[in-house]
Amino acid sequence: MPKGFYIEITNNLLDPKHRKKMGTAVWEFMWCLDKITKIDENQIGWVYGGKPIQLKEISEELGILQHNVSKNLNKLKKEGYLLLIRTPRGLIIKINKAKKRFGGKVVDNYGKTKKRFTDKGERFTDKSKSIYRQDNDNTNNNIIINNLKRLNEIKKPLIEKMKIMT
Repeated sequence: MPKGFYIEITNNLLDPKHRKKMGTAVWEFMWCLDKITKIDENQIGWVYGGKPIQLKEISEELGILQHNVSKNLNKLKKEGYLLLIRTPRGLIIKINKAKKRFGGKVVDNYGKTKKRFTDKGERFTDKSKSIYRQDNDNTNNNIIINNLKRLNEIKKPLIEKMKIMT
């Protein structure tokens, strides 16, 4: 497996409802996201373009027992994240509501391609908001800054509670 490539995951995955539904199956879900090679007009992401996959392959790449991979994939299917089709050669895995960049292009929530990104940054619009992306360092810095701001917002009420308790 090639190392060092980014997997783009929206922060919606951090919502407690997804944590409860996915649990440890989040690793198999991220593996599937990484392996999407096409997204159809129904916003279904096809892992390896629909090629059947052996559980052994996922198990070896993630370092998880095949039994657990099977259990977790079925959990993701039950919770509506994946569509699984069993074939004699393995599983065909499809991902609901898939989003992924292909060659710098972004596929939006409606399966339509948006503008191409460049390292210098490029503007694209979503239905309700405008987003400006710069190079990865600036994007990562902005994420860190936003997380620190959120942490400070959480920290203030806790400090007040501690003052009251003492």
